[in-house]
Amino acid sequence: MNVHFYGAPTNDIKNDVQVLIKQCEKASISVAYLKKSGVELIKQSLEENKDRNAKISLITSLDFGITDVEGLHESLNMGMKCGIMHGKNFHPKLYIFEMAGEDATMIVGSSNLSNGGLSTNYEANLLISGKVSDSPIKEAIEYFSLIASESIPLDEEIINLYGERKSTIDEINNKIDDDGATLDKLNEYLNRKTSSENLTEVEIHDLFIKAEKTHAYADDMYEKGMMHEAVESYKEAHNIFNKFVDEHDSNEILVEKINCLVGMAKSHSRLYQFKDAQIYINKAERLAEKTDDLSVLLDVLSWSVLSQSKNDVINNKCNRFIELYESDKSDLEYSDDSGIGCVYLASANCKNKLNIKGAAIKNLHNAIHHFENYLQNSERDWNRMIAHTNLAHAYEAKRIIGKKYNSDEIKIRKHYADALELANKLKLKFWQGSIIIDMAECFYYSEKERFGHLKISRKFFSELGYDEIIRTIDETTKEWVEYYKNN
Repeated sequence: MNVHFYGAPTNDIKNDVQVLIKQCEKASISVAYLKKSGVELIKQSLEENKDRNAKISLITSLDFGITDVEGLHESLNMGMKCGIMHGKNFHPKLYIFEMAGEDATMIVGSSNLSNGGLSTNYEANLLISGKVSDSPIKEAIEYFSLIASESIPLDEEIINLYGERKSTIDEINNKIDDDGATLDKLNEYLNRKTSSENLTEVEIHDLFIKAEKTHAYADDMYEKGMMHEAVESYKEAHNIFNKFVDEHDSNEILVEKINCLVGMAKSHSRLYQFKDAQIYINKAERLAEKTDDLSVLLDVLSWSVLSQSKNDVINNKCNRFIELYESDKSDLEYSDDSGIGCVYLASANCKNKLNIKGAAIKNLHNAIHHFENYLQNSERDWNRMIAHTNLAHAYEAKRIIGKKYNSDEIKIRKHYADALELANKLKLKFWQGSIIIDMAECFYYSEKERFGHLKISRKFFSELGYDEIIRTIDETTKEWVEYYKNN
């Protein structure tokens, strides 16, 4: 077996790829992104290989709008068997060339099928030549077969929908509103390509069980503070539930989809990725409007409040929730005291910013009442940890709304201490770090204590690898240095 390394600045694997395509009996290419420039590089080689009737397969993704529409068209026109990976984080760069007999060559590394990837970029790749039965070539062939079986055959409808999405994706990424539905067209079509319409009842049941287990795993990852894993698992569960169509697409499935979207939103919020959180919670809210269960809509609205960043938007969401909850409270089976409390607390803060003190104080008392109920009725330590944190937030809000409530400092410190003790007991570093950040943001602590809290929380999130949160902590530290310097 021969192994050769390609690395910058002599990365040019273009020539070897062109020669291998000319000579092969079968080519299997798997790349995260496809560019017309890359297809053009191998076009002549494919033409020269026509007499061999070689089987050329290509699998790529449409994530982030990077793949070229022209490259997709060109690949189909040149007779390649093309597939699209959908609903997964697809990022391999693998080229396998099987020759007559048992000889084979594979290239694996960082190069997508583009001029930059094959020629001009700083890339790193290994070329491995041997027999199809040799390891790791054998495993690579098996891997390609697996992803090929999970891919969706590329057709003109996919390309057309992708073209529409790609032409508007930059605009949509810069604003959060109902235009998110435009991006759903392509996802909906791809999901339907692998839907439940051709499955047996047993297969449908197994699919539903798989989705439920994936959703439960996502919930577990969220509670453990593994937010990136939670996002991906909620997304995977949502994609599975999206496969249920027509007669299988019941109200139960709709609620499951909504819960997955809420899960993605709350996970992104914990990562301070409010733009992403807003996209998913807005989708969840649109779906919730279609259900006949008011509790589902209230649940979405309660999380929507925590997933927004603009005061006027939060205020409107709170007003709607409170109006629905209080008007139907007598016969509504909605008892999520934590969610209700969060809405009342958010509303109190909004009303205070609008200088509506009476409503602010009323909603604040309601928030504390519901948080205390949640704490009293919670048996799980994780829920009690959240309850203590929320109560600390609520008593801290009293200080902001009216100075006469400054006597609540002891309660604030106790609730934060109790929350942190439970997080320590559960050995949840993410939640330890989150609670300590909240403590740092509390003005009841001294300047020295607040900077100390930031330093400790940064250590937790550095160990966990949450770069987004670390950047936020660093920015906050700089702002506070200036604040205390000038005050």
